[in-house]
Amino acid sequence: MKKTPIFLVLLIIVSFMTYESNGQQYNTDKPISNDYNFGLKVKWFYDTGRTLLPEYSSPCIVDLDKDGKLEVIIGSSDYSLYCFNYLGHLLWTFDTGGMILSSPTVADIDHDNELEIIFGSYDRNLYCLKSNGENKWTYEANGEIYASASIVDLDDNNELEIIFGSLDGNIYCLDNEGIQIWNYTTSNSIYASSAIVDFNGNGKLEVVIGSSDNWIYCISDNGTLNWNYQTNAEIWSSPAIADLDDNGNLEILIGSDDKNLYCLDETGNLVWNYIMADIVRTSPSVTDLNNDGIIDVVINGWNGNVTCLNGNNGSLKWFYNTINGIFSSPSIVDFNFDGFFEVVIGNNDKYIYIINCLGKKVGSYYVGGWVRTSPAIGDMDKDGMPEIFAYTDDNVLYCLGLSTGSPTFKSTWYCFRGSIFHTGWMDSDGDYLDDLIEYSYFSTSMFDNDTDFDELMDGQEVFSYTTDPLNNDTDLDKIPDGWEITNKINPLFDDSLVDYDRDNLVNYEEYLLNTNPHSSDTDEDDLSDYREVYIYETNPLKIDTDMDGLNDGLEVLVFNTDPLNIDTDADGILDGIEVLVYETDPTTEDTDEDELTDGLEIYYYKTDPNNNDTDADGFYDNVEIKAGTDPLDPNSHPIKTFYLVLIIIFTTIITLGLLFVIVKQIKIIRKKKEIDDMLISIFMNEKRKQ
Repeated sequence: MKKTPIFLVLLIIVSFMTYESNGQQYNTDKPISNDYNFGLKVKWFYDTGRTLLPEYSSPCIVDLDKDGKLEVIIGSSDYSLYCFNYLGHLLWTFDTGGMILSSPTVADIDHDNELEIIFGSYDRNLYCLKSNGENKWTYEANGEIYASASIVDLDDNNELEIIFGSLDGNIYCLDNEGIQIWNYTTSNSIYASSAIVDFNGNGKLEVVIGSSDNWIYCISDNGTLNWNYQTNAEIWSSPAIADLDDNGNLEILIGSDDKNLYCLDETGNLVWNYIMADIVRTSPSVTDLNNDGIIDVVINGWNGNVTCLNGNNGSLKWFYNTINGIFSSPSIVDFNFDGFFEVVIGNNDKYIYIINCLGKKVGSYYVGGWVRTSPAIGDMDKDGMPEIFAYTDDNVLYCLGLSTGSPTFKSTWYCFRGSIFHTGWMDSDGDYLDDLIEYSYFSTSMFDNDTDFDELMDGQEVFSYTTDPLNNDTDLDKIPDGWEITNKINPLFDDSLVDYDRDNLVNYEEYLLNTNPHSSDTDEDDLSDYREVYIYETNPLKIDTDMDGLNDGLEVLVFNTDPLNIDTDADGILDGIEVLVYETDPTTEDTDEDELTDGLEIYYYKTDPNNNDTDADGFYDNVEIKAGTDPLDPNSHPIKTFYLVLIIIFTTIITLGLLFVIVKQIKIIRKKKEIDDMLISIFMNEKRKQ
């Protein structure tokens, strides 16, 4: 028979007291509801079965099988760990002997290029599973395990260690084979998860953790106490680490049941504290929400407040009241990639809330069950849009998508404890590797999500592709990892001289040309990439190199046009227009041989470039144009004009002839008159002489 621990019974009672005291009534079904700016919708959900026990294991999302799409892992109070693919299909389960309240932690702990899953159970065992759900090893503690494990290279030996607390009061440090390296004993149960930090900058990390004995402990990498700080009540809150005042020194943020959120410096001295309205059992999250250069601290309260503090001095910036109690720790994401972050929380009023950087609700979704777990955020299906995962007390895992928003997003605190390493650090560059693990283990940039500039985020290289995030060409084949991944080539094997598509271009040449190494004809223009590059000098990435409306293959293989010249016959018409619109010959400037170029016929004379006598009047278009007649009008042709000209010429000749005769007769008459006048004169003169 499965027994429920006393503390959980008390938690359930307290939770119902909190719920009832607000006097609110809620429907326990699972209706769809969205409002405000970010519409939320269910993409899928999975009911793991009702146990009537609260769920505290927060979802973990990671690419377990390295296919580029994420899986989601969740522990349940029904003693089982579940793994689902991005579509919500159950891939496998792993059964333990107790409730699973800790959240899964994931890393490649043993350098085998396979991810391991670490989680604790109430059967007192810490489990290490392979990515397919098979048990790799188990470590038995002396008490139940509620807290989530942290995975880090604690002692700077390039090997990852596993840190976790137990209800037996011990803080355990295990190596990657599950063998205990050390343990540190506190005087009461440990429900909180640890945060990891390098306070002195020596490469050796310290463990910061709270205990229900009221103390905050800082433990060295070898398991000895560095310092401790006493609060006034037990501690369930897990700490967060950040340089809150931008002075180069790190601070610790942690809550206590004494209603305080504490900020301690690296030596364990109090920097500031903020008094909350109720006990603080959730864990703080940190990010510069409004891009003002100041780290903001977001903490949820059992009184229903989401509180945002100025990390520099602990002053209140805003709070949002949800009316009901909040056991969920906040996640932080910039949904629309505008530089301003949103806070995502689950609530005991059965809603998922999205709150903007000013403290205004900008989205919510009713899930039908209390949400004590922290939401996890990631792009499960690689469509550029984020999904939100929440596991409810009615044992339903929800995958919510945005119905509005940007196809690009950035998350700096994407799950419980900031990242799936559970170090308590934010992920400044949003590459799925928190800042601590980047600088202390992978040596990647905390502020550039692509350290080696290979167009793969550092987290993708670590989790999905096992490429080197510090080397943009892991296999040294002169082809960047990102190009190989995008084009489905193995980035871990030198295949630069391989010709997968048999187009006589090896992969290195395809990379230089940016052609598809798996397609001999990248642009699908019926010319192989090789022929385009080395024979026709066309662009293998462009179906129509000269942009004349004919693809390169048609130009070369069918129409015999020049794929590099938009107007092969220089007639003023694009080759594509000639072929597809006017059906003229793109290789000759005068298709109908009427001594008019096709361009002149189409654009100037408006004649038919495929008919040398457009108006069918028996005269070629060019003849009519030379004759001055209209080649588009069958009633206007050179014959009528000829006759008219002849008549005019004939009339003119006759007129001129008549004028000539008349003038000549006048001259004759005048001449005769002159002779007559002369004869008369002679006669008169002779007569006088007589």
